[in-house]
Amino acid sequence: MPPDGYGEEYLAANTLQTENFRMIGALGTAGLSAVWGGAVAAFDANEMAKYPVPYDDMKRSYGIVAERIGLSGSTNDDLGAYLGEYLPVQPALPLSPAVERLYAAYGRFGGFPDLTMGRARNAVLSRDHNGARACSLNGGCMWGCPTGAVYSSYRDLEALRRFPNFKNVNGRIITKIDRADHGIRIEAKSRNGAETSIYESGSVVLAAGTLASSRLVAQALKLQNQTTRLLTTPGIAFVLLQPSWLGRAMPQSFYGMAQLCFRHALSSRSGDELFGLIYDAAGVSAVDVMASMPLSRPSAVALTKALQPAMLICLAFFPGEYSSNVINLNTNEHGETEMKIKGGNRAGFDLAIREAVRQLRKRFLKLGALILPGSLTVLEPGADSHYGGAFPMGERIGADGEVTEMPGLYVADGTVLNALPAKNLTFTIMANADRIGRNLSRKLKNA
Repeated sequence: MPPDGYGEEYLAANTLQTENFRMIGALGTAGLSAVWGGAVAAFDANEMAKYPVPYDDMKRSYGIVAERIGLSGSTNDDLGAYLGEYLPVQPALPLSPAVERLYAAYGRFGGFPDLTMGRARNAVLSRDHNGARACSLNGGCMWGCPTGAVYSSYRDLEALRRFPNFKNVNGRIITKIDRADHGIRIEAKSRNGAETSIYESGSVVLAAGTLASSRLVAQALKLQNQTTRLLTTPGIAFVLLQPSWLGRAMPQSFYGMAQLCFRHALSSRSGDELFGLIYDAAGVSAVDVMASMPLSRPSAVALTKALQPAMLICLAFFPGEYSSNVINLNTNEHGETEMKIKGGNRAGFDLAIREAVRQLRKRFLKLGALILPGSLTVLEPGADSHYGGAFPMGERIGADGEVTEMPGLYVADGTVLNALPAKNLTFTIMANADRIGRNLSRKLKNA
């Protein structure tokens, strides 16, 4: 079920317009963390080479965040170091039988020069942690976690509410940020637009989500009609079919999100790679599987019953350099400042997809799995929901997250990321926000 304020309502509330771009956002408490898949990966030193941040500082914050939210996975398989072997990690969640068959085949084969595979790293508990319960393996992850084992920022909100100087204001959309006599002035409106609230502070940390934050920063800096890049990680999805698993029984107890991940080299150039996640199709509604079949309902039911136990779903991402999105601030017909997002991928992206799928088809075939003909889907620009880089650190925003032209305003979400590797970016956003917050705390204490 979509979260509160999802889709068109999110666009309208944040005065965003899109062209060839699938925007994903939510207005409700906890935002997209209430519905995300939980896959995490630490960027390594090479992937952060363009960041004006000491990598040891990021490693420290990765560890602090990991300890707070709880991660599960493996640090001693073929991707342990790639995902961050120094992190505190609970034991990996058990693999479902179909996924275990694929992984065992990979183990017997010994891997490939251009394809490595390992257990997925997830912000999902395999053991109780900090008051949150472990995964119950009920397989219904796509419909919400009954135990709260998947991390959501609801957890942190509950912890913050215990502080006497903390106040949580719901039902407000930030519409404008500007300078004030003694710091930063924030203008916010109620969701129905009927009420306006004004807040002022010497220090403000903005983390409204990359798209909303990018609009607010561009507006604050008066960047009307200036084109700015927006990074995404273009994605593809496809279905793997394991013929040896046709007609088997569906698993009754399993984890319904990513169980394995893989890294596929696209060329010999460092960082030019595909990062993929592998899910058991048992975690997807059979109704959705049947809906994609051009068959009568009885035929679709029979075919789904035979195929679904043998199906795995793969979701894979290219690095941000393969994207070619731009944002532009303008004034709409109602006199409102509006940000338009125009999506796209770089020239030659279609060829890169074809070559990647051709190579993956050969590799998975050796593991006894076929890429199901007709199953390849190229995600629309933006549908990956991995957004970043509109105002990277080191340019208009310092390494500490502070907006150079507006002292006191700090940005601590994906807006300030300098580059996006193929890996999921949420964990890095969290770690960078932790780093920015700790530096700001020290600064204020020493003032």
